[in-house]
Amino acid sequence: MKQMILLVACLFVGGHRLFAQGTVIFCNSSSTLVSNSVTGLPATAADGIKAALYWSPVAVSNFVQIGSVINVGTPLPGLLAAGTRITGNTTAGGATGQFQVRAWGGGYATYELAIQAGAGVLIGQSAVLQIATGNTNSTPPTPAASLLSGGLLGFALTPYIVTDIDIGLRIFDGTAVIKIAIQNGTATSPLRVSKNGTTYGVLLVSTGDPNASRIHIKTSAGSMALKKLP
Repeated sequence: MKQMILLVACLFVGGHRLFAQGTVIFCNSSSTLVSNSVTGLPATAADGIKAALYWSPVAVSNFVQIGSVINVGTPLPGLLAAGTRITGNTTAGGATGQFQVRAWGGGYATYELAIQAGAGVLIGQSAVLQIATGNTNSTPPTPAASLLSGGLLGFALTPYIVTDIDIGLRIFDGTAVIKIAIQNGTATSPLRVSKNGTTYGVLLVSTGDPNASRIHIKTSAGSMALKKLP
């Protein structure tokens, strides 16, 4: 019954006008729920948690929000039911794009504002998913792809913990000068800088992380990105 309700909700809100870009359905399932770590339960509408779908071309970490923000927990706790989303121009219909679900609490309008608010705000995100999109212009048209086809798993929102500091490290990433995050405490990062006789670890994140910069380095764990500060 829950799966039927979710399917109806997805179809009902999915009536957007579709263009040449790829299409995906912004929905999860009863086995991939969004949870609230504070309550230990699937997020309800009363928790005030919002979510949005982010997209980026493959091999690029410049994620942007596609479509509007939704409330998590409607029609049932833990569910996302937002219908069809359209990618940016660089992912054509039928091509593969990268996607990530990002969720937050605190009543902020966007994920970015929630992050900027600092410690204590509930924050959570899915893994980065690579999905072959739907194509409304093919013959015959192919339906919008499900996030589940890319391996979407359930995730929990946890209070955001500020674990990095700003020592004044700035880098030009090709378009703008950005602030780079530094470890607060013992330097464990393989990339380090020295300032005034003190050695600091430069924070590294996966290239699909929402705070990943465009500056990537190769490590024993694979390609990593320098972490941006807000």
